[in-house]
Amino acid sequence: MKKRFFSLFAALMIFALVMSFAAPVSTAVTNTPVTGPAAVNFKKYLVIPDDANVPNTTITFGIRPGTAKEADTAHMAVYAGPEGASVNTVTFAPDNTTYDTVQSGDILTLPAGKIYAKQTATINLSAVTFTEPGVFRFELTEVSSTDTAVGLDANPLYLDVYVTSDADGILTVSSTVLHTNDAAPLKGQDYGSADVATPGDALADKVDGFVNEYPTGTLSFSKAVAGNQASRDKYFAVTVTITGVTAGNTYAVDYTTGHADTTIAKKPNAATTIAALNGTADYVQPASIVIPAGATSVSQVFYIKHGQTISITGLPIGAGYTVLEDEEDYKPATAVTGDKLNGTDTIEAVITANHQAAGAFDEDDANTIAVAFTNTRDGIIPTGVIMAVAPFAIGMLLFGAVIIFIISKKRKAALYEE
Repeated sequence: MKKRFFSLFAALMIFALVMSFAAPVSTAVTNTPVTGPAAVNFKKYLVIPDDANVPNTTITFGIRPGTAKEADTAHMAVYAGPEGASVNTVTFAPDNTTYDTVQSGDILTLPAGKIYAKQTATINLSAVTFTEPGVFRFELTEVSSTDTAVGLDANPLYLDVYVTSDADGILTVSSTVLHTNDAAPLKGQDYGSADVATPGDALADKVDGFVNEYPTGTLSFSKAVAGNQASRDKYFAVTVTITGVTAGNTYAVDYTTGHADTTIAKKPNAATTIAALNGTADYVQPASIVIPAGATSVSQVFYIKHGQTISITGLPIGAGYTVLEDEEDYKPATAVTGDKLNGTDTIEAVITANHQAAGAFDEDDANTIAVAFTNTRDGIIPTGVIMAVAPFAIGMLLFGAVIIFIISKKRKAALYEE
C-alpha cells in the first residue's frame, strides 16, 4: 500500500515539474486600450474682399486613416489612424461676423483690403480605439462647398494623435496636433518624439484649420447722354440679371462712388416715367440684391440718369451678368471694360443692339467690369417758323404806321380849323 502511494506521489511530482516548464505562469502587463476624444476642434477661415458679404455656403470635410510610415534613423514610426473617425460640416451665411484684423488665437495671414469670417468644425474620435502607444495619423480634407465659388484647399491637413503609456500599460491620448507636413516626427535620443524641444511647444508647421479665399468682382453700369435734345435729368431704367449664384447670398449695391440717387421723388420730371412708382410714393432703390430661396439667378431694375454710376459688389467668380437698358427714343451705344478674354485686352462680353451687355466673371477679369451706356438725342432745329411769320409782322407794322399817319393828319387839320 505504501509502495503504491509513493509511486503515485512520485508520478504527481514529475507531472507538476513537467507542467512548470511547459506552461510557466505569465506576469506580463498588457496595454489597456483607450478611445479618442469626442471633440477635436479646428477652424475654417473664409477670406473675402472688404466690400463683399460672406457667402451662404456649407462646407463638407472628410477624414480617413493616414499613411503609415516606418521608422528610420531620424524619424519615428507613424501608424495609420484606426477607422471610426468622423467630422461635421460648417455653414457660413451673410450675417456672420467678419474681422478686418487677425483675432487673438487665429492662425492666418490677412492681406490688405480683405476681411475674414470663421466657423469651428469638430472631429469626433470617440469611436476610435487605440491599443498601442505611438503616433497615429489621420488625413483631413475639404470635400465640397454648396457655393462652388468658394475656394477649397486641395492640400490635406494631418491630424497626429499622440498615445502614451504608463508603467501599468494604461494608454492615454496625450495630444492631438494638426499640421501641414506629412513627414514623420523627429526621433530623440531615447527614440521617442523630439519634434519640439519643450513639451507643449507648437510644431513649426502647426495650423488650426483651413484658410480659403472667396474671390469676387464688381459690376458697375453708368449713363451718359449727348445731343441738343437729350435730357440731363431724365432717369433711364436698367435691368440687371445675375446668374450662376447661390440662394441666400447677398450682394451690396454702391451708389456713393457714382453719385447715383438712392431715392427718387415721385414724378421727378416730365421726361421720366418710373414703372415701379405709379405716382404714389418716392421710389427707393435697393441697398442690396438677395438671391431668393431655391433660386440661382435674380433680376433687379435700377434707375439712373446722366453722369451717374451704380455698382454691385461682391459678385463671385463664375457668376454671369446681363445689363439691359430699356429702349427709349435715343440712339443707344454701349461699351464694356474689364471683361477680358483669356487674359487679353479683348472684351469677352457680348453687346446686343447696343441696349444690352452680357458676360461672366472669371479669374482673368479686372476687379470691376464696367458697362457704359451712352444715349444720343440730337437734331436739326427748324428756322422756317421765324421766316413764315415775318411777312405778317411786316404787314402789321406797315398797317400800324398808316393808322398813325392818318390820326396825326387829322389832328393837324383840326388845329388849323381852330
